[in-house]
Amino acid sequence: MNRLINPMFIGVALSALTVAAGSHAATIQSITTSTVGNDTQLDSITIDQDTAGSVTYHTASLIGIDVTGYASSNDSFAYVDDDNPIPATGSRAAQLDGDRFLTTGLTNIPEDDTGGAGPTTFLTFNFNRAVVNGEGAEIILTDLGGNDSIRVTKKDGSLLGISSSNFIKTLTVNGSVNSSVGVAVDIIQQPGNDTTDSLAELESAVGVVGANSSQDIGFLLIDLTDLGYGVGESITSLGISSSPNNGFDPGFIGAIPEPASLVLLCLGSLCLLTKRRAFLNTPVVVHHS
Repeated sequence: MNRLINPMFIGVALSALTVAAGSHAATIQSITTSTVGNDTQLDSITIDQDTAGSVTYHTASLIGIDVTGYASSNDSFAYVDDDNPIPATGSRAAQLDGDRFLTTGLTNIPEDDTGGAGPTTFLTFNFNRAVVNGEGAEIILTDLGGNDSIRVTKKDGSLLGISSSNFIKTLTVNGSVNSSVGVAVDIIQQPGNDTTDSLAELESAVGVVGANSSQDIGFLLIDLTDLGYGVGESITSLGISSSPNNGFDPGFIGAIPEPASLVLLCLGSLCLLTKRRAFLNTPVVVHHS
């Protein structure tokens, strides 16, 4: 027997797809982490996406990045868990784009000195696939210490300033309310106070342990609408610099995939409903012999 599709379901699902993005602030509700070797790995993050409600994203399903440009404002260039070895040459960018660890990352992204006019950014990266502007936040990133203000490339080439106060350090972690993710890391630097001026130098420089640092991790959400993109527009790359007198230390950057499965479900349901209505409205012709 054919089952009728509930048109109420379709109306609700489609309305969820057409809510305007950007006017509603997304907030992080909780995260889960696990220990892999000596490292703290980010496993999932639950975000209140406003009208979409609370959504849990497993970090393995997020869109990853590939670092394409890097410079450091001083002689340090990376950090690792304090029980881990210095990253080998050729694997430094992988401390940011090669894992989901909160205990590895790059350090001291230089400040933008253009007054926000851009387009000076010192950390650039490509997303592994297009990031589509939908409802709420699309990009998740972390900062060692969570106390650095940053500037992010906008659609028009200028830079959006984001204050360090937007980084969240106290949240629900593994079910524990009002907690933080504290890490102990070694700061890796070049000897002789040499700055790291390029991605090639990052991958080839001699590294030594410069200091040990114990800090909390700060979490930040970015909405593409705030970068000047309309609903449905997408990006494939991004650039970030530090605000003056700051040194951004990114440990994780990922983007939320477009909910394509929901789109297909709704369109498929709408198609079936249309066919059902057409069938019901077709007149029945009876032929008498």
